[in-house]
Amino acid sequence: MKSSRRTVASRMVVAAGVAAGALSIAPAEARASSGEDAALTLAGVATLGFLVSDIAFAAHDIEAATNNRLARDGWLGAEVAVAGPQALFFNGLLVGFNASKDDGLGILATALGVIPTAGVTALATHGIWALADERTDADAIAGISVITGTNFAFTMTALGQLARGRLHSRGIGIFQAVLTAPGAAVGVYESTFDRQQRGAWIALTGWSTALVVHGVVSAIVSGRDEDSDPPPAADPSPPGPNEPSLQKASKRSFGPASFAMAPTFLSDGVARIPGIVAVGTF
Repeated sequence: MKSSRRTVASRMVVAAGVAAGALSIAPAEARASSGEDAALTLAGVATLGFLVSDIAFAAHDIEAATNNRLARDGWLGAEVAVAGPQALFFNGLLVGFNASKDDGLGILATALGVIPTAGVTALATHGIWALADERTDADAIAGISVITGTNFAFTMTALGQLARGRLHSRGIGIFQAVLTAPGAAVGVYESTFDRQQRGAWIALTGWSTALVVHGVVSAIVSGRDEDSDPPPAADPSPPGPNEPSLQKASKRSFGPASFAMAPTFLSDGVARIPGIVAVGTF
């Protein structure tokens, strides 16, 4: 009797455990699903917030450069705090994607990511420089920040390619040369003036020029390699057993027919008469 009661009790405990487990699985799955949804929602809200903030900071900097009047206040500190982490994150992505084994991934990341990365890098540069230097004009800070952001983004892509001993593809090389050439041209012009920032302009000009040269060399070398790619090899597999004989014969190579003629004698065993013999391939 005691044994049967223990069996019933043990079965009840097992059943209760199974029921409790089943009841706990559903909330756990629901919590996991809701957690994923919450993470996606948070990521979307954060992305939208960064985008709106970046546009606001860019508009503020353009207005300050237009009027050549920039207040060194908390606005610049907020610009560094918001744009700085983005610049580090996006530049790190450019290096990683270009250093990967997937060439297409690096090309896609560079084509789509260079301009946004250059933008947030320019904002971070603008805020840091404006806080550190109160003597430079607002328009000069804005212009140099844009050139610096562009150069920095393309430098990250070049470093990623260099990690595997490669140059950019032809398209990306042209893209780099086109976007960095204006910075080189502006730097050459600004370097002709004898002023306090002349050394910085000369250094920026050399940086931009190096990127232009890198882009041109990438376009030439990579383009030459793409043009010299060998054609795909023909399928060497023999024809199948069910392939028509006419198709098999069409795959064979034939040379031109040739023959030669020479005089000879024909005989029927009694008399001999002159004749001609022809020998050749047909």
